Amino acid sequence: MHMGTSEKFMFMKRLFLIIVSIITWTLVHAQDYKVEFSINNDKTIATYMIKNNTAHYLSLIKGISKNNDSMNSYCHIYYKLPNGNNSIIFIDVIPSANIVLPIEPGDSYIFQIDLTPYKKYNITKLEGCFRIIYKNAKDESVAKNIIKHIEL
Repeated sequence: MHMGTSEKFMFMKRLFLIIVSIITWTLVHAQDYKVEFSINNDKTIATYMIKNNTAHYLSLIKGISKNNDSMNSYCHIYYKLPNGNNSIIFIDVIPSANIVLPIEPGDSYIFQIDLTPYKKYNITKLEGCFRIIYKNAKDESVAKNIIKHIEL
């Protein structure tokens, strides 16, 4: 079958529109959740936040690792001891006994950490780990670790 110039143009136009649609759809779905880890100007409150922009539940996982007994979603406060050695304070960002914290579509989970009790330490860095499970564009459950750092 031989296509004329007009048919080739229409075919290429349709192909281009399909590709643009797929790219746009992928980019929209790539931003179905928002993860923020921030600190206020006084450096006294750290905010751990997940916003669910999907049409499905998104879950923050507390969970226990098989390799060690650490949480999968956490905040680490790194600090220097007076003798110069480094140390870490572990903060559970899901204070309930629940292993899975569901976040409804359109909702956010916000956990604020008061750093005032740790001001006596020389805090050097904060690390927030967000272990989430969400539905991707193919409606498959996907687990993801997102780690954010704040240098002080």
